Amino acid sequence: MGWRQTVIGQILDIKDAFEAADGGPGAGELQREVTWVLDDVIAAWREQEQQQWQPCCWQQLELELQAAGRRGRPTGDWQVLLRAPLQQLQQLWRLRLQERVPFQYLIHTAHWRDLVLSVGPGILCPRPETEAMVDLAAAAIAANPARAAAPWADLGTGSGAIAIGTARLLQSMQQDPQQAGRQRKQQQQGVQQPQVWAVDLSPTAVAYAAANAEACGVQDMLQVLRGSWFEPLQQQQQQQQQQQQQRGWLGGVLSNPPYIPAVQMQGLQAEVGQHEPWSALDGGPEEGLDSLQVICSGAADMLLPGGFLALETAGSEQAPLVQQLLQEQQAGGAAAFKDVRVHEDCYGVPRFVSATRN
Repeated sequence: MGWRQTVIGQILDIKDAFEAADGGPGAGELQREVTWVLDDVIAAWREQEQQQWQPCCWQQLELELQAAGRRGRPTGDWQVLLRAPLQQLQQLWRLRLQERVPFQYLIHTAHWRDLVLSVGPGILCPRPETEAMVDLAAAAIAANPARAAAPWADLGTGSGAIAIGTARLLQSMQQDPQQAGRQRKQQQQGVQQPQVWAVDLSPTAVAYAAANAEACGVQDMLQVLRGSWFEPLQQQQQQQQQQQQQRGWLGGVLSNPPYIPAVQMQGLQAEVGQHEPWSALDGGPEEGLDSLQVICSGAADMLLPGGFLALETAGSEQAPLVQQLLQEQQAGGAAAFKDVRVHEDCYGVPRFVSATRN
């Protein structure tokens, strides 16, 4: 209680200074983080030493304390079992307020969709808006179930969030009787089982993505490869072409690549610009399209006819530029993509661009 009172006092002193300075967290968000920390660190409580420990979280304990206060019951003998010492909490919160270390780094955890992912320095913290990538994949497969019969790729996977979400989507389809029947028929015809390739150049990201895939139970259908964009998949593509003698290989490509224009990097909020990896953020000079251009071009070669592509962008001004890139992409003297569309994120920002391979 004393630690909480001290930290809330520090937040009230700061007020919304972070938000005003660089769009960082406001006082309300910081206070929510305190509640999350307490929920995470408190394991159990008991009223007297001889009693058994009762599992609880902070919010349950707070209700018990409030009830005791209303009834005039003393709480001086109450004990709390913590998963970490108060000294560690004090150190973590000093890093949060003084050095603006991302909250996810301090607790080594990011909640994304229904997943709990491990994250840390060197890994981009997955954002709520990126959750829509899996919804776009689900809609694409619903519109054309044949896309689920070929492998999918998540380029620049980071923590593995998009790849794991996609693998779980494909995994759920394997449990559907009709889809399972189609897959058995495809296996008899030599067609590969649905799977996801997660690609990243960073060895730190490769390690985190592999560990998260195992923790989420999709390690059997998700493989993590180290390399730049499509390069690690080139050998896989060649093997598939030798077996099937057809253009392209992938049923879908998803990516949240670096897209922030270099000129804007210095103005990012401290949690991002000072701590998250610039290699996952910096999209290059001018419009920040360096990585997006490479992916658009490579997807034209790697996707099967009818294959699906979805890219996250910086939003408002950049999304139409990426849409134009895909509309102008040529392959074999013809347009490489059709149905090129812009989609809004959960905040109403035109964030994603999707397309279908001709």
